[in-house]
Amino acid sequence: MECATAQPAVADLALAQLSRGVRLLPCSVLGMVWLQTHFEDRFWEPLATGSARVDRASADQLGVEAEAAGLKVARLVA
Repeated sequence: MECATAQPAVADLALAQLSRGVRLLPCSVLGMVWLQTHFEDRFWEPLATGSARVDRASADQLGVEAEAAGLKVARLVA
């Protein structure tokens, strides 16, 4: 699953539900920069490549915070 599924023209960040956890997909530069402000440097590569996963509760909280910051968040079901 990629940002293309989330219509990147309208999403800054996609939260893709998986069988175990949620995959974080930055879909815009704004989405990536926002994620970088919330995670340590060592996580930036997995975030940039869309291979970062978090538990559902953390993903829900990130989604709420991202929307509060003005980002457009797409919630995807695998």
